[in-house]
Amino acid sequence: MKTYPKALLRAAVLLVVALLVGGAARAESGVDSWSALQDSIDRAEDGEIITLSEDLKALDADAQITIPAGKRLTLDLNGHVLDSAMNPRQTERKRCVIKIQEGAMLTLRDSGGSGVLTGGFHDNGGGVWNLGTLIMEGGCVTCNTALDSGGGVANYGTMVLTGGSVQGNTALRDGGEVFNEAKARLTVGGDVVIGNDEAKHSGICNEGALTVIGAQNNEARIEDMPTLKHVIANLSAIPIAVLLLALLLTVWLDAYLSAERKRVMGVIIVLVFSLILQNYMDNRLSLAEVYNALRIPVSIYGYAIRPVILVMFLYIVKPRGRYRVAWAMVGANAAVYLTAFFSNIAIYFSSNGHFHAGPLRHTCTLISAVLYAWLFWLTMRQFRPRQRTESWIPILVTALIGGAAIMDFTVAFIEQPVAYLTMAIAISCVFYYTWLHLQFVREHEDALVTGQRVQQMLSQIKPHFLHNALTLIIDLCDTAPQKAKEATVEFSRYLRGNMESIDRTGPISFEKELEHTKL
Repeated sequence: MKTYPKALLRAAVLLVVALLVGGAARAESGVDSWSALQDSIDRAEDGEIITLSEDLKALDADAQITIPAGKRLTLDLNGHVLDSAMNPRQTERKRCVIKIQEGAMLTLRDSGGSGVLTGGFHDNGGGVWNLGTLIMEGGCVTCNTALDSGGGVANYGTMVLTGGSVQGNTALRDGGEVFNEAKARLTVGGDVVIGNDEAKHSGICNEGALTVIGAQNNEARIEDMPTLKHVIANLSAIPIAVLLLALLLTVWLDAYLSAERKRVMGVIIVLVFSLILQNYMDNRLSLAEVYNALRIPVSIYGYAIRPVILVMFLYIVKPRGRYRVAWAMVGANAAVYLTAFFSNIAIYFSSNGHFHAGPLRHTCTLISAVLYAWLFWLTMRQFRPRQRTESWIPILVTALIGGAAIMDFTVAFIEQPVAYLTMAIAISCVFYYTWLHLQFVREHEDALVTGQRVQQMLSQIKPHFLHNALTLIIDLCDTAPQKAKEATVEFSRYLRGNMESIDRTGPISFEKELEHTKL
């Protein structure tokens, strides 16, 4: 955390404002309806001041007030109310009050002293959804709702708050009042109330760069969350990497794994490790100030490689299996995400690097679910656990992966350096290997028991014994054919008893052993 004199920071803020709006023509225009306000914004020239002449309430057919890309203007509430009139309990529609697009700049002021932005309901930023630049000099943002983050204001660009207040808003996830995204920059003056009056800035959920200019002293507080996340990223990958290295060493030393299975397990560990590196690199690129062209191939690799890991586990369970359908699914998944180079149907990034998902965004999840179901079925079929409790390990792995996927979608908007799903995949590799190792040990034990039974049978059937018995039967065929027939039947029963003892798992009764000896 760094501190700077308050006067210097205020001067810097004023300089930024002057550079952004200075030199532009200014004219005032009164508006008397929601649609008229949008028309005035669309026709406004750079630096124009639009002043409300009365309270404005949106109609059902109206859209949110949008500041288009390239526009730089001032909206003066003039003591009036701008009401989006959305009731979350009575409508499924979503409409914030104001949306500022990328490349646009809005200065919000209130010359009347009682202006309000209210009634917004949206995924992010119920009151104001800022993707460009917002300078708030006055007005009150209140009674707005966001399903995700930023009940009052969701800042994904640059935001400077020198006056006004953001109070009484609601968000179901983060930032009931103000949410500052990972790459966003937020500067707040000490007199601005965000949240309750006792803790003026208690309503800020900061994931980006935040500067708070103190009102009580001559210092300011600066939080640089991206820098902190870089440190977390460096630390969070270490335990997972150590876990994978330990697993690799264990697999290499495992005497119960065949050389082929060891190679496949080694490939799996390398792929999981590469997925961790992909997560780490994607996180670093997402926090960059400008869009980096590497984000597309890095993201594509992450989506494409996950199904491959599942297919490789199929080879662990059944090395000689044919998995053409599985590889076809892997290829189709990769093809869908490769469209990111020229289409928006799967994933794409805006000019400032924000991630967006297309209609086919869940392709990787669906294909991975099918492949895991296949893996689970094949595992149960190949090994058939002897104890019911053993079946819970693959089920636990399923729950772990499913829960991690849900967490990636629902746990806040914190930029995880390594995704929960990637962590779950790494841990699941350990669980699944441990479970398979138990099965391979049992296979080895069964092979030893079978070998011992064969040795026992051979110990009872010696070559010289067979030679003598067969020679006697041959002699009887000439001298006593009936006795030769009876001897042949008894000898076959003796051999059959020895052969059946190989498959017998329980003890042999004394009566049967005695009868067998008499033969």
